[in-house]
Amino acid sequence: MSNRVASPLKLNLGCGDDIKQGWLNVDYRPGEMGVQGDVVEPDEIHDLNETPWPWPDDSAERILLDNVLEHLVDPVEAILEAIRVLAPGGRLEIVAPYPNNPSSARIDHTRQMHPVEFLDDDWLFPELSVVEWSVSRVRVGRLLPSDRLALWMCDTFGLFGIDSWSVALEVQR
Repeated sequence: MSNRVASPLKLNLGCGDDIKQGWLNVDYRPGEMGVQGDVVEPDEIHDLNETPWPWPDDSAERILLDNVLEHLVDPVEAILEAIRVLAPGGRLEIVAPYPNNPSSARIDHTRQMHPVEFLDDDWLFPELSVVEWSVSRVRVGRLLPSDRLALWMCDTFGLFGIDSWSVALEVQR
């Protein structure tokens, strides 16, 4: 499969069978069955646990990590690699299961990620600023009027009211 885009580079990392047109779709397991039921056929094969990643500094405009970070040995290292590869003003988009979601305890998940790691005043990644964030509310979470209240309620009381979360971050350097 060839879907390469010379410029601006957009990386769909850990794409599985979610192939995006106009993006460089990258995964390490070609030929396997993906979550959508299609065979994984990435444009490029790379294990994201192997750093440094093969793309040059400041070479990408966007990076998508959709349900990927929780599978990596060191998600913080992966985010630092994404910051390196993204050009100034580039956008990093992350989607991950919420820690109270039962699926976050799957055996192939190495670490639970929480949206607060990105929303609390840039304490972990000062090069990134939040552009937007959201949670996918389920069950009791749907009854609450806002994502922020759902996040607080689920964290405070250990409720399963959020299925997943997403955040879009911009590189500030």
